[in-house]
Amino acid sequence: MTIQEILYLFLIFLSGLLTVNLLIKELTWQEHLGLSFLVGFGNHSVLYFIFVLRMGLPLQNNLVFLICETVLLILFTYVLKKKTKHVSFPKEKGKVKYLKTFLLLISGFVLLYTFLQCIYWPVHTPDAIYLYDFRAKLLLRGNLDRFFGGISFYFNQLYPPFTSLMHFFLYQTGAENPKIYYALIFIALYLVIVGYVKRITKSTFLGLLAGTLTILTPSIWWNSTLASTNITLTAYISIATLYLFDPTDKNTYFGNAILGAMLLGFSAWTRIEPFWMVIAFLVFIKNIFRLKIKNLLIFFAIILPLSYLWPSSVITPPTLSAPTPISIIKTEVYRIKLVTNTNSIETIKYFSHPLYESWGIVLPLFFGVLFAEIVFMKKSVFWIQISTLALTLTTIYAIISFSTAFAGWAGLRDSVYRMATMTIPLYWVNIIKSNAWKKFNQFI
Repeated sequence: MTIQEILYLFLIFLSGLLTVNLLIKELTWQEHLGLSFLVGFGNHSVLYFIFVLRMGLPLQNNLVFLICETVLLILFTYVLKKKTKHVSFPKEKGKVKYLKTFLLLISGFVLLYTFLQCIYWPVHTPDAIYLYDFRAKLLLRGNLDRFFGGISFYFNQLYPPFTSLMHFFLYQTGAENPKIYYALIFIALYLVIVGYVKRITKSTFLGLLAGTLTILTPSIWWNSTLASTNITLTAYISIATLYLFDPTDKNTYFGNAILGAMLLGFSAWTRIEPFWMVIAFLVFIKNIFRLKIKNLLIFFAIILPLSYLWPSSVITPPTLSAPTPISIIKTEVYRIKLVTNTNSIETIKYFSHPLYESWGIVLPLFFGVLFAEIVFMKKSVFWIQISTLALTLTTIYAIISFSTAFAGWAGLRDSVYRMATMTIPLYWVNIIKSNAWKKFNQFI
């Protein structure tokens, strides 16, 4: 690693940490560390894209731009005097102490394996070579026309530039292999899951269990070493859901609405598929029922510009147009009319194998826990559970919808396998923090 690369990663972390300081009053230290990388990467990419690539600000070196970002954040932090408090809980003793050590060893092995794989193996998957990494190298050469206009062999308007920008930033710092980014996203996902569940359940053991089970899930672990968008999408959309529907969120504080909107916006900045709209709709319903109009205004003031940023920037041929949220909704309304019971059953049957390979036993386990809570324990369904169900059903519907519009839909088995991972962290969080799990834990 070059000195510039180390400095870049440190400043990404610091800028993210300072941003979280400005937004959230209380977190565990694990959440704060993980969110720092997620927010830092997202903020830097969006700001650089707007001010340098779109507006032409003469700060082509992203490291210089990042230094300016960080200095401004330090000034804001000093003036506003805001700092996130790290909550702590009593240490667990007895056999739990040894179980925690075991979980740390397992998760440490998985994270180290992914880190070494990412820094050793270069970008090699086809999509990364001819799309994500290729666009980064276009930027390195200053070829903005091709970056925004694309090449004839891929539909540029369908692929937001977040991943390409990550490659570009690291190449600019002298890195030969940009894949360290994916390892850091994977580590950040783990840390946030651990810290979030720890804070919600007041148990470090349960936090470690949720984090370990998430990264041990084969489809998640496998995706973590690929230079693709899936692990990034999984991290942003699942973690955005957790903070937008955080049960500990105070009625008078809007930090979670801002943080959740940013994270959800970064998921739209990663993939054009409108899964983020499902969460946005549920946020709308929740806040309308509770009359939290200010929360809604803050949320949509952040998420909508981020969702339109790439569609409004990309250069498309006269016969094509970049999909916007409105055009996507119109398209899906039209496709609903084309869906029949016959093609739905055929499609689901065909893709049942990649879906099972991706979700494995965690999906039926999630449904089993949900059923036990509702039927036997008479518990209400929480917003995070509703969001998880909605994303699961939307994933299945998206497969059916796409099969009505794309003649080559049968060749998308691998894509379905990768895309389905985005709900897996939510499954594990819902399971581990559930009342049904508490009863099971007492029983054993």
